[in-house]
Amino acid sequence: MSNRVFVSGATGVIGSRVVPQLIAAGHRVTAVARSPEKRAALERAGASAINVDLFDPIAVRRAVAGHDVVINLATHIPPSSRAFLPGGATHATVSTLRASHDRCRASPS
Repeated sequence: MSNRVFVSGATGVIGSRVVPQLIAAGHRVTAVARSPEKRAALERAGASAINVDLFDPIAVRRAVAGHDVVINLATHIPPSSRAFLPGGATHATVSTLRASHDRCRASPS
């Protein structure tokens, strides 16, 4: 079954490995990237690349609309010297999580 999959953090350490696997599995992937170069690379890989401010809840809700699955891989991995401090390893985007939650609540069971 092919799903429409929204991926934030698509060009990061994890996302850059997940996106090609989703495409290879036949899913239609919308992938978030900030730079034009990274968006072009995602397009070449077969994804629909977009730029969306993940801290803007309205923009994120618009971006995830119509997708079957939302995968939030957006993180900030600090330099290794700070990686093990409390809260240093990742920073999940609250608006992406809220938009995915809203999307799930709006979907018929």
